[in-house]
Amino acid sequence: MRNLIKADLIRALKSKILYVGLILVLYRTIDQIVTGAMGVDAGAKGFIDGLHKALSDTPFGALFVVIPIFVAVFSNELSSKSMQCILGHGLTRDKLIASKFLDGAILLACYFIFIGGLIKSLDDGSIALSDFQRRCIVIYILFTMLRYYGYIVFSAMIMFLTDSSAAGIVACVAFTAIFKVTFTVMSLFTEFTIYDYTFDGLLDLSYKLVEIGRFGWQIIPAVIYVAAAVIVTVISLRRKEFEF
Repeated sequence: MRNLIKADLIRALKSKILYVGLILVLYRTIDQIVTGAMGVDAGAKGFIDGLHKALSDTPFGALFVVIPIFVAVFSNELSSKSMQCILGHGLTRDKLIASKFLDGAILLACYFIFIGGLIKSLDDGSIALSDFQRRCIVIYILFTMLRYYGYIVFSAMIMFLTDSSAAGIVACVAFTAIFKVTFTVMSLFTEFTIYDYTFDGLLDLSYKLVEIGRFGWQIIPAVIYVAAAVIVTVISLRRKEFEF
């Protein structure tokens, strides 16, 4: 399994879309943080607001990260018949899908190492961030990683359920750019706040509690959503009939 992960990562790192996505998300992060820090709410509040706009308040950050990783890890799995070759060499289906999800997690972590380093470099002491605000930024980055990883897992689930790489990519776009806006708008016209019970809504509510120094318990059902998607994907792959 370790050899498979290594081989997958080497293959994924040859994908140009990964580097395009990284450049775009770093540029957007710089642009939004600098604009925020020098804007109406200049200083620490503008810095933090800019970071939020760069990575989660608008879909661009998610699009620049999630789609490149999904394409690099999953997009060719069904068309290239590489899974059949791997299974033919004795690897179990559970280990196969676990390796793919680990590939996505590793690449996501690499992205955020660069993003975190950039944020650290922009916090050069001229912005009066308190220790609590810095801790909130770290927690926010971890929440954003979970959010993006959830999008990747949900999209992979759709891909395996539909047996279509194109459906997985469409799901990526939907989860990163459409569903959040759709559920938010729907909540404006109903007494029942649908958005608060979605994956994004739970993470947003959880982080709001963190910002006031409380435990954001809503992260627990958010993690359960991701775990449930992993389980559904595993079950789907177990039942899938491959043509060898």
